[in-house]
Amino acid sequence: MIPCIVIGDSLAVGVGQNRPHCETFAKVGITSQQYIDSMLDHVTPVADSAVISLGVNDDPRGATLANLRIVRSRLHVRQAYWLLPGIKEDVRRIILQVAREYHDRTVDTRPLASADHLHPTGQGYQILAAWTGEAGLHLAQLPQVQRP
Repeated sequence: MIPCIVIGDSLAVGVGQNRPHCETFAKVGITSQQYIDSMLDHVTPVADSAVISLGVNDDPRGATLANLRIVRSRLHVRQAYWLLPGIKEDVRRIILQVAREYHDRTVDTRPLASADHLHPTGQGYQILAAWTGEAGLHLAQLPQVQRP
């Protein structure tokens, strides 16, 4: 079994770059529907843990809830971490709902966001990697940011 997978959008790309022992299946700007249509079949479905970032690029009239449920149902992991984007309250609520259904953890990215209120800074991605389990990164060495 692989130790971890990172899946999703640009936030997942950044976390994946800071978790080199994980397999990353992510694409900048991808919607949850596009992810299902083009990438989900390529994801290694069994891992110790998963980091998931999807939904923020979705159309508000879309099927985000159904799509996130589909993505999560395909994963067989001991622990999943959903990244809560710093923007789009409706998407944050949907992610929280799916995470609760699967007893997953959520990580709020707001305290780490850059000027665009969405993407973390370089150091923010390091912190997200540490918060989602990257061995070798020690929180004591990182800036003091309140963990969600």
